[in-house]
Amino acid sequence: MKEILRSGSLGRILATNLLVTDDLFLKFHADKRHSHDKTNGANIVTIAGGHLLDAMAFLLGEFTTLHAHTSMLFPKPVLCDTDGNLKTGQFNDSPDTFTLHGKIGISEVPVSVCMYSHPPTTPNLFQWVITGEKGSLKMEGPSLMIHAIPPKLMMTSFGSETVCWEEIPLENTIVSGAEYQVWLDNDTERIVTLDEAVVRYRMVDAIFRSAESGQCTSYRYD
Repeated sequence: MKEILRSGSLGRILATNLLVTDDLFLKFHADKRHSHDKTNGANIVTIAGGHLLDAMAFLLGEFTTLHAHTSMLFPKPVLCDTDGNLKTGQFNDSPDTFTLHGKIGISEVPVSVCMYSHPPTTPNLFQWVITGEKGSLKMEGPSLMIHAIPPKLMMTSFGSETVCWEEIPLENTIVSGAEYQVWLDNDTERIVTLDEAVVRYRMVDAIFRSAESGQCTSYRYD
């Protein structure tokens, strides 16, 4: 995706939107009860949202402004213990749903993000569209865990009366030990530094600050 964006084949980027619906955070077993307490920092915003927004920032740049909202649709989910027996759990204050609107990158591209949990009665969906003036990219798959279950990558195809999505064949991205090989090769473009990790932490903190205050915010430091 980075190569396609750099090539300019999409033209000016007009907007991007991300929609994720998943039952993962409602199916955790009892040994994952730590995820239901916001103070533990393991929830849909910090884990799933953090990874996906990190990818978005990698492709399009950092958020210049953002306005977020978090909520709990399932305050008392039913969990299972290690033996598979039903056990009633309770969220303390950990969100299972969040939305975000803002602007990203030097061009301040409009962004819309919606991630919510649901029971397994509904199929999971991951869909991310980057809309350009000359064409668009779309990633689509059955899970928010795109690092483990890679989505399909598609690009709009021209040349006919009807514009349609055309899949771009990709090599297998799940390679055991790939991160260690990158480190051994000293591939600076693919190695995450502590400074970059701090920026991502500031982004997550800004999301919660905005959700609590109801105000638009940023995580830029002059």
